[in-house]
Amino acid sequence: VDVAAALEIRGYGNAARPAHRRRAWSRHDVRVLAAAGTLVLVALVSRIAGAGAFDAYPRLELAAGLPEAVLCAGLLAAALLPFAGRSARLGVGG
Repeated sequence: VDVAAALEIRGYGNAARPAHRRRAWSRHDVRVLAAAGTLVLVALVSRIAGAGAFDAYPRLELAAGLPEAVLCAGLLAAALLPFAGRSARLGVGG
């Protein structure tokens, strides 16, 4: 009760929700969305192709070969996609 009273005295008791404003997407938002879509696409294609097989029971088995190497390279490339290029800088001067 004391905390509620203190917050009400400080003006939090009659607080209203702030107005919702839609902001345009930045170039970083678009790059991250593209990278996320690419990650999903690489994962789906590799799943359909059968790369990255894993079996935990009765014995731990993990496939390791060329398809898995391509899968790892694709996932790594998609994860690094937002950081590639000149426009990926976060506004740091220099």
